[in-house]
Amino acid sequence: MNEKNSSALLGVDSVNDLSFNSVRQPYGNGSRGDSVFRDTALRSTLLGEYASLLLLCHSLFGVVCWSLYLPLNPAGLIMVGGGLWTAFRAVGGFAGERWTAGVSALMLLMTGTLAITGVSNVPPWLGGSLVAPSVWVAMLSVILLVDFLDWRASATANMTAVEKRKLNGRTLKLAFAGLFLAWGVGVPVATLIHQLSRPPMGKAQIEEMSFIAHVGFRSGEALVTACFFVLGCNIGSFLNVVGWRMPLGKSIVYEESRCPACSATIAGKDNIPIFGWLQLGGRCRSCSVEISPRYPIVEAITGGMFLLLYFVELISGGANLPVRPINMYRGVLWIIMYPKWDLIGLYLYHCFLFSSLLVFTLMAIDGNRIPRKLLAFCFGIGIVAPVVFPNLTLIPVLVVQIHTPLLCVGDADKAIFHGAAGYIAGVLAGGTIRMLTTRCRFKTGSRTGIVPSMCLIGATLGWQAAACVAALTLVLSMARFCNFPETDRDRSWPVASKILVAAFVHHVLWRFEWVYANH
Repeated sequence: MNEKNSSALLGVDSVNDLSFNSVRQPYGNGSRGDSVFRDTALRSTLLGEYASLLLLCHSLFGVVCWSLYLPLNPAGLIMVGGGLWTAFRAVGGFAGERWTAGVSALMLLMTGTLAITGVSNVPPWLGGSLVAPSVWVAMLSVILLVDFLDWRASATANMTAVEKRKLNGRTLKLAFAGLFLAWGVGVPVATLIHQLSRPPMGKAQIEEMSFIAHVGFRSGEALVTACFFVLGCNIGSFLNVVGWRMPLGKSIVYEESRCPACSATIAGKDNIPIFGWLQLGGRCRSCSVEISPRYPIVEAITGGMFLLLYFVELISGGANLPVRPINMYRGVLWIIMYPKWDLIGLYLYHCFLFSSLLVFTLMAIDGNRIPRKLLAFCFGIGIVAPVVFPNLTLIPVLVVQIHTPLLCVGDADKAIFHGAAGYIAGVLAGGTIRMLTTRCRFKTGSRTGIVPSMCLIGATLGWQAAACVAALTLVLSMARFCNFPETDRDRSWPVASKILVAAFVHHVLWRFEWVYANH
């Protein structure tokens, strides 16, 4: 959250209030009097009703199966108790009570221990089937999440929108701390329990880490992962500034972040991505003017993109990248601690691409033209970077296969040719998208940024990627969920946003598409 404009980006109290007041009555706050079975978040939708029925039937079936073998192993009592609790909570038993989450967590801990250590003296079909302890862990995890949602709906029933946002901030901090502890401490604990329950038959393996070393290693992995997410959120905060200031001709470097309503300088503690907006309750600290939720949304989207590419492309060893062989050694240790600079360069290059596409989308949402300075910068990086670092070019312009595996383009001249061919393909693809969305009268928003987005995709990923993204964009434009009623035509998302989604989906499935196209 770097700037709060007073026109398009300022939120509207009535809209925000409407979104909060339209929630159903609090689930655990007497919506059915003092009944044991109450409204629950799980059953608030039709899909949730089906999920509730599935959990009920499956857990009761598992209870019957485990009850038959209780004399063989008393540990089956844990499975019976977990199944009965799952069935009880699936239909809304004591929804909204704070203590239900504690019971669910306890059941989850006990069944998780059984899943790690195993249950002896029971038939194989019972210990490793659809009623196995690992399945109970998954179901109880869903129940624990529902417990939290029910309690939250009950606790926030009488809160204002500002109070709810502040509570969201505290909840988000606890969620991040919980994830850190779950990976940094929970995984080593689970590994230790597994080792103690199944001691090695021969000599102990020398390469096994001690428990303390394992905690330190996993905590380091969690910290590195958090750093990549924080990097993405900070980039998203900067993208908010670029998307708002550059069309107005303002500096994106020298001007301080100020509230446009009262011109008060935004304090550093209020400028923290996502958390700053939540901590303020979505209002300016000085004048209490509503701040648009667009700021934390953009920051969260950018952080999510960086994080997803971190898992899919970086520490996976380039599992989604075509032509390039997947690294044999993967993970945080072998990719980050022992840096593989070629893969890190590809990751940063592709993050730059999607950040640029997101800025184009923000400007299209506002109905602004993309400034030439921004286009020159984006295309300069997109075309010049592969010339300086040829390994950024993955797919050759012309695929030639001469009894050898496909090789990627390596020299600067071919990289320039690659960028030029991709740029031309982007012009053709962008023009086609604009023509079809206009003539076929798709219910789309602004068509600003179509050609620049497609040209940048072609110049960085290749003409083949531009063609695939264009086809997927047209599919998204024709899809029913992308259409709005006639009265809401002006509120529909711009085509640039669908290009961004299509490009990201293509990037995640890039290797699969390439292998499929060449077989």
